[in-house]
Amino acid sequence: MWQYNHTPPSDELAHYGVLGMKWGVRKDASRAYTKASKKKQKLEKKAVETNLKSAKLRSKALKKESRATNERQYRKARKIEFKANKLSLKSARLQRKGLKWTQAMEKTFKNYKIERDADGNYVVTQVKRDDD
Repeated sequence: MWQYNHTPPSDELAHYGVLGMKWGVRKDASRAYTKASKKKQKLEKKAVETNLKSAKLRSKALKKESRATNERQYRKARKIEFKANKLSLKSARLQRKGLKWTQAMEKTFKNYKIERDADGNYVVTQVKRDDD
């Protein structure tokens, strides 16, 4: 049976990270906030667009169903309504995701003061807490 028998030499360099480093923490808070707010806006926009598509499909399905004269036309109307329901669920899912993202942003940036400069860029500065 094969067995791994390698023993590292005593002068071999091993790296286990930097002491005190926090993984996943961005150094530039204003860049992080800008990125997070863009993602939030993108999620909200996508949710609204999906909701509008759903409403259009739903009205289209109602028209087709009212004009249907045979089984094939009824099935086609139901298929369109099914698509509308699917888009409606997707819109709700995107809204929940946007809400979670907003709550995460509020939690992350609760100790920061957020302002916009003359160019419209975010300026984020950390606020000292009283308990520090």
